[in-house]
Amino acid sequence: MRSWKNIWGVGAKLSSTSAGKNSFARFGRIWLGLGPSALTLEKELLASGLNARELSGERNLRSFEEGDLILLSPDWKDGNAFLLASRLKSRFFGGVFCVLLCSHEDFSFVEQIARFCMVDFSLGLKEEDEEVLPRLAAMLRKVRGPSGRKGTEELLAEMEGRMDGDVWTLAERIKEALSSEKEMSFLQKVTDTDTGLFSGPYMAFKLEEEFKRTLRFRSPLSVVLLDLPGARDLGERRASILGRVAGIFLNECRDIDVVGQYDRDSFLLLLPQTGASGARILVSRILETIDQELGQDHGLNPAVAIVSVPRTGVNKKDDLLDLARLTLMRAWSGSGEMRVQLG
Repeated sequence: MRSWKNIWGVGAKLSSTSAGKNSFARFGRIWLGLGPSALTLEKELLASGLNARELSGERNLRSFEEGDLILLSPDWKDGNAFLLASRLKSRFFGGVFCVLLCSHEDFSFVEQIARFCMVDFSLGLKEEDEEVLPRLAAMLRKVRGPSGRKGTEELLAEMEGRMDGDVWTLAERIKEALSSEKEMSFLQKVTDTDTGLFSGPYMAFKLEEEFKRTLRFRSPLSVVLLDLPGARDLGERRASILGRVAGIFLNECRDIDVVGQYDRDSFLLLLPQTGASGARILVSRILETIDQELGQDHGLNPAVAIVSVPRTGVNKKDDLLDLARLTLMRAWSGSGEMRVQLG
């Protein structure tokens, strides 16, 4: 384990400002899996006095805890940063916060892969950058913590403060909230506001559920990962267009299928009792309907990965997601019919 002391003779500006410190204080521990492209940040962290720990490639997921902040770069020599990020986010959902740092030249390519590994955000670095830590702190200040939400204890403390410490009134208010808004609160937590579909973390939970059912009963399950890279350029029309696309998904899929948002511009479809050929037929119908309803010039440029189980070598949900992401990378590089790839 590396000793994180101020050995560089200079202190990062972040360490002298309470705002900078608070950006990192929200997180329990800071883990570093950084390579040469993030050397500037590594030096600043060494000088800052923050409680950071270096990752080793053999560390398993049980070493991490909810509330951890993980800083990774794709040239990390001790492991695969993308794979680690996807497994951490699949295991902890919003409980950990993953940031990917890479060279400015590679950012456009790396950022696309990072999105599909559920990385919270990426940061491109230039060789001449002298102060990366304040930039990172500024981005972290935009979130309240690893999940981006206030914790239960924080919310309760605020409620109690507004009621002048009257615990009985507080208890009654909580009881009323649970009884009258329980269902709506749950729906808000598991759905995407733009599309009304299930959110990424909830889809990870549903994938785990469907995958276990497939293993138990040896029944087929197809996973469709559908990316719409053109959605990033829609501007104010984005919510409207994606809402229409979500409606197409729901119309074409069966009641037993599970449809949701994978990340901001991509979708995950879980198709129980469906093999690869059936999933391919469904995808063709969806793409044809998108062209019909939005017009041939919609510019969404869909890329689709289809992966089906049971299959040799896919023994857990993470294996299935990794295969789907790799298959989608092949679809990105294709054109025409090759924009749909079977894994």
